[in-house]
Amino acid sequence: MNSKRLYFGLLGVIALLIVALVGGAYGIDTLLSEQAKSLADKRLQVDVLNTEQQQLTQAKRDIQKYQDLATIAKSVVPQDKDQVQTVRQIASLAAQYQISLMSITFPSSTLGGATGHASPQL
Repeated sequence: MNSKRLYFGLLGVIALLIVALVGGAYGIDTLLSEQAKSLADKRLQVDVLNTEQQQLTQAKRDIQKYQDLATIAKSVVPQDKDQVQTVRQIASLAAQYQISLMSITFPSSTLGGATGHASPQL
């Protein structure tokens, strides 16, 4: 092996090492970019989950806070949607307190499958 051949051989090895170094740096940069994106996505998911957890905790507190109000409303609001019975109750209360009623109307509704309608004149 002569010196010229050794020189060109070493230049080839150095060139291959430089190409490998550039390729490795590019590969590492791509890998790090993907990992950074994945980390950012995971942090966003954690933030969303923390927000949802705080909202759930607040909702549970609100449920406990307004439980008494819901019980009162359930006992006051009639559970059935019978308009005839409701009109009779209103009419009897009006008669009891000597209030004259001209008419009783109900807004349109799709509750119970029937639409609301105006009751007959009293």
